[in-house]
Amino acid sequence: MNGSDKIFTPRRLGHVNLIVDDLERSMRFYSDVCGLTLEFTEPGLKAGFMGTGHTPHDLGMIERTREDRFGKDGHLQIPKGVLDNVTLNHIAWEMDTEADLVAGHERAVRAGVQIGRTSDHQIAHSVYLKDPDNNVVEFYADMVRDWRSVLHGEMDLITSTWHPGATTPATEPRWDPSPPIRRIESADFHPQRLSHVVLTTSNLARAAEFYTMVAGLRTVRANERFVLLKGSHDGGKYHLALVASERDGLHHFAFELETSSELERGTASLQRRGLKLARSEDGPIKKSVFVIDPDGFAVEFFSAKAVLPEEPERCPSEELAFLL
Repeated sequence: MNGSDKIFTPRRLGHVNLIVDDLERSMRFYSDVCGLTLEFTEPGLKAGFMGTGHTPHDLGMIERTREDRFGKDGHLQIPKGVLDNVTLNHIAWEMDTEADLVAGHERAVRAGVQIGRTSDHQIAHSVYLKDPDNNVVEFYADMVRDWRSVLHGEMDLITSTWHPGATTPATEPRWDPSPPIRRIESADFHPQRLSHVVLTTSNLARAAEFYTMVAGLRTVRANERFVLLKGSHDGGKYHLALVASERDGLHHFAFELETSSELERGTASLQRRGLKLARSEDGPIKKSVFVIDPDGFAVEFFSAKAVLPEEPERCPSEELAFLL
């Protein structure tokens, strides 16, 4: 791979997909506490997709199984046993157009990057591969701007195999430039969007090289302890934080609230219902609270501060990830 060539060129973070033990329990939590709307379910896959309306879904969840699960037309989507030790299913990055996605796939093949699979999800086409820490990364392009007209409520199996370049790829963007943000008034929190993901890694340099050269993100801040990266989209200060650690994997994912008052109201609402915060932070980048979902995932809600400093205050490595 030529060091000057980026493989993919995503515009922003699209969604996080989790493996959960009880899909109904998890969907209730993300609706009642986190304020995400249930967009559609895929009963045959035991999957639910929820969001703010910012993208087709901010959060996907698949219930753990030890049996083969097949998509549309007999497409083997989840082989038997593959989810036994998986918690984070994948992190997804939105490409501007299908043509950009196909071009990225072609560059990946030429560079010898191992592709896991390619999929047609009806509303999007996707390419999956793994980062150096074995986290699955999806690159996708929206194929339907009015995606709610295609996917809503309980859906039959929707995923089949996609062959990049078999047909002429679309060159026009099909993501929604002005999506209506949905709000669940009874929920504790009312997020505007999925903001960023924090991954910890035992080899920061190797992970940073992957996410800049293969994933095509640009570096916002970097030092020996962390790297902040983002796509080409202007929204948000960064979309991914990599933090040096002895442990590889997902640390938490974060939702941005519109104001600090929203954060305070959500915190008070949570406490009135007798639910506990995992922790709260008032750092240089943002003010935030963390809750733990039924499967042990840490979820952050925050209000951003005006500037991104050169470096958060010095603190132990195990604490740094919570400040990012």
